[in-house]
Amino acid sequence: MRNLINQFRPALTGCLFAAVLLGLSVSTQAAEIVRDGTLYPSEPIAVGNFGTDIALFNDTVVVGNWIEERAYVYRRTGGVWSEQHKFVNTGSSVEFGNAVAVHGDWMAIAARQGVRYTNNSGGVPIGVSQAGAVKLHKRDLSGQWNFEAEIGSPIPVIGGQYGNAVALTSNRLAITQLYKRDAVNSGTVHLYEPSSSGGWSLEASKLPFNPTNNSEFGFAVGLARSGDRVVVGAPKEYSSSSNVNSTPIYNKPGAGAAYIYRREVTANPVPATNWVQEAYLKASNPDQNDWFGYAVAMDETGDTVVVGAHNEDGNFSGVNGGQGNNGGSLTFDRGAAYVFARTPGTTNWSQVAYLKPFSINTNSAGLDYFGWSTAISGDTILVGAYNGARDATYVFARSNGVWTTRQRLTNSGPASVGFGYAVAIEGNVAAISAQRDSTGANRAGAAFVYSGFADAPPLPNPTVVFQSGGAAVDLTFYGTPGQQYLLQRTESLSPANWITLQTLTAAPDGKVTYIDANPPTGGAFYRITPP
Repeated sequence: MRNLINQFRPALTGCLFAAVLLGLSVSTQAAEIVRDGTLYPSEPIAVGNFGTDIALFNDTVVVGNWIEERAYVYRRTGGVWSEQHKFVNTGSSVEFGNAVAVHGDWMAIAARQGVRYTNNSGGVPIGVSQAGAVKLHKRDLSGQWNFEAEIGSPIPVIGGQYGNAVALTSNRLAITQLYKRDAVNSGTVHLYEPSSSGGWSLEASKLPFNPTNNSEFGFAVGLARSGDRVVVGAPKEYSSSSNVNSTPIYNKPGAGAAYIYRREVTANPVPATNWVQEAYLKASNPDQNDWFGYAVAMDETGDTVVVGAHNEDGNFSGVNGGQGNNGGSLTFDRGAAYVFARTPGTTNWSQVAYLKPFSINTNSAGLDYFGWSTAISGDTILVGAYNGARDATYVFARSNGVWTTRQRLTNSGPASVGFGYAVAIEGNVAAISAQRDSTGANRAGAAFVYSGFADAPPLPNPTVVFQSGGAAVDLTFYGTPGQQYLLQRTESLSPANWITLQTLTAAPDGKVTYIDANPPTGGAFYRITPP
């Protein structure tokens, strides 16, 4: 039943849920991956780096451009992608657009450097230079994006690079700070939750359990859709230990690491929330300067993590080839990605796949930088390989728990390089940036949208899911493209009293999404059904 459950698994925000699948007729034919749109900045500039970061949610794509200090928002309407909004940095923080995230009606755009100085009467600087900031925008009922707030670091320090990476769900915002001026200069991940005032408030700030000098903890970050688990990359951590929760041995600079934290809520003696470290991830074949943790991604359920190590030197291809067999100059910095999975119902993690480039001559040249970017959704992983000569994004698929190669995506345009610099995927749709594309202007950048990653959804889809009460419920179902559905809720299935919350139309990929901002405190069941 694994394929069946994964195919119909809704994306939910909140606690654990159980899915009850009723009378399903399942199609398992894999969809064809096709390009749906090409995105260019409306004001391209030479060497603009449009595509520094990219994020995707439903029919919205946001593309960062940190050199131009802008972020562009695109929306799909009637199957056509078009620019909806352009954010231009107006604050004192710089490198605006270096990291972006979008979920629901919220968008986060980071400017990881700042230039604020205030002098007192003695001429001594007050405040912080180069601390960084994250600007939050919210979409109104008319669909327009408006500035809501600017969040600064709770521990501002010179050169802190607050906002080096961001991740966002409906009930959690993760912002990393690459440096913290303490004895070991370790990074931090700051976790925020929605506040009663409608904004976001700091919930916790976490350091790695084994902070080391300049490990760059916080270079990359990923969140589960529930917001209850986060993965953080530290590509310059220098332990030679391997696998999960091993004892660090500090003798391989730049080997890299990643860390998983879990949110725990206790009721006794008084309600309290705490973030605890759940796993310390290392490559199964660590080596000096592999930079394991340069890119990280976590799936919607928080059960699978993919970690990129774009300087890894192994000379194999595909999935689970031999490890530790470096090919010297021919495969120097070829790159790799590692997949870790959590045993169901436990907090135990293990490596389940070792990913390498495929469908190319793996002995012709190194420097593919495979693992420069990573993304995961459901049973699909994207890994970007950022190299001017062989730029590509690789697609891997999971079936019955086994990861296999699926397709190597490239941009055929001769003027486009940097393809795979940043990647994002949600369900059936993916967005890939090429931040040195020269179609619009010399290395101005571009982004591309693809569909066809998920298996063809069943038509119709009568899935019923249970979601416990508390925070907002973020639901995703699949139905017939263009079909209208009733989104319904009941607090009990025996007897069932279904109440229609809204009539929704399935997107071109069949997706039906809804956020219930005020779910019953005791939890509820949800479903979609034709009118």
